[in-house]
Parts: sequence; C-alpha cells; structure tokens
Amino acid sequence: MVKTLLSFEDIDSSLISLTALSNAAYSAQMFFLPKQQHQLYYEDHVNECPQWQQWWATGLAMNTVSAFSLTQSSLTKAQKKVALKACGANNALAAGIIAKQMADGDFKKPIGFATIGFIGLQSVACFARAFRKDDEDGEK
Repeated sequence: MVKTLLSFEDIDSSLISLTALSNAAYSAQMFFLPKQQHQLYYEDHVNECPQWQQWWATGLAMNTVSAFSLTQSSLTKAQKKVALKACGANNALAAGIIAKQMADGDFKKPIGFATIGFIGLQSVACFARAFRKDDEDGEK
C-alpha cells in the first residue's frame, strides 16, 4: 500500500492533515504568486515586502513539513493531543496576526474575515480534540 502525506485514519490525524494542507497552500501562494497574494490580501497603501512574504512562507512550509511528518508517525493518543495543541496554537497565532493587520487597516477586511474564520475554525477544532476527555475504554 502506498502511504500518502495525508492521513484520514481518525479524526485527529484528519485535523492535522487538513491543517498541514491549508498551510501548504498558503505557503505555496506566497512563494510562487507573491504579487497576486499581496494584491489579494493587502490594502493598496501597504508596500510589498518580498522578504516578509518569503519569511512567512518559509515558516508555514516548516510547519507543514512538521505536520505532515506527524501523519506518518504512529503516535499515541497523548502525542496526538500535543500535536493538535501545536496545530491549534499555530492557527490561533496566525488569526491574531491577521486580526492585528486588519485593525491597523493593512489587511483587506472581506478576505481577512474569511481567512480568520477558516483558520479560526481549524484552531477551535484542533483545541477541542486536544482537550477532550478520554474515558477508560477509549474516546468519548
């Protein structure tokens, strides 16, 4: 059987995979379409900053590689909970950065709200799974 980067064998692995996939897509957009990415997300008064985009894209790419590597490992439930906390924290921080940029008038509001909503839902889902209670016989 061919093993893929994405794992949908259980809810936890699926959340980690979906978070990694969305980070990979955003990272690729910044790497390969920086002008279009800037036009899509930022207000006209914000100067392009290719170095910042490369830095952010590289950070997302590293996070993506880490998340994909977790889907390839046989993690215990406790280890998956730690991975989910990390994915949730990463998305919560990204949503916070975007919210700050929107408050400063730099990030376009419609796409900003959509982006915060999308990654915010991922963050909530990851944290909900990470902090769930397990009973003696398995998951509730």
